[in-house]
Amino acid sequence: MSQLRASIENPTEFVLEARTEPFSFLATRRPPASDGHAEVSPNGDVTNYYPWGMERADRFRGADEGYLVSYVFPVDDTEFLLAVCFDHALDPMYNLMAGRGHGPIAGSPRLGEQVCELIAQHLPDTWRMFVNGNGMAASPGLMRLRTPSTTQFAVAGFFTDDSPSPTLIIPPDVINEVQTSSMLVLRDVLAWPGNVPGLLGLLGEHDRSEDWAEAREGIADVLGFLPDVIKAVTGRG
Repeated sequence: MSQLRASIENPTEFVLEARTEPFSFLATRRPPASDGHAEVSPNGDVTNYYPWGMERADRFRGADEGYLVSYVFPVDDTEFLLAVCFDHALDPMYNLMAGRGHGPIAGSPRLGEQVCELIAQHLPDTWRMFVNGNGMAASPGLMRLRTPSTTQFAVAGFFTDDSPSPTLIIPPDVINEVQTSSMLVLRDVLAWPGNVPGLLGLLGEHDRSEDWAEAREGIADVLGFLPDVIKAVTGRG
């Protein structure tokens, strides 16, 4: 009865006790503030180094200027995780899919299964990321970054670097795959919930517009240039 919901209800978590602050959303107007060691490239890219990993802010130049933010975490001596954070922008969608949330339709597995059916049909890129993140058997996927202060969704992919060079080498195809996948998910997030035919009718009288508005609050200052970022990275509008 709940086969689709079961395939997304246990996203893999990467727990980082050493960082107390939430991770930055994937696009910002300014590079994240650093209390670690920062390096700035000639073209304006910023890399912040911390004991727990790296924070990368690649300068974006389009109709608007900003930065694409990603994180690199060591898993062991040769395996690493490249992650692009969505903050809480995916929470309303995921809570409905998992049959969780608050209010009169909270904790409804049947509703969660019905929502999963709609997401799988109408948002296949985002659905695939949720399924991949349920165990991360396939990469990239939507997993969770957990710190002592919060838990945030992120599109993430694993890579290895066993070279003798002291400089970490991130394979370009991994960067491209994680960035492109994150932009396809972002495209769906920005159009939610109007891009899922039948969803509002399924919810009926239970208006979740307050949840959706709250999820967008944290990214309000970058909403204007996100479509430009998506088009530049994916080649799709």
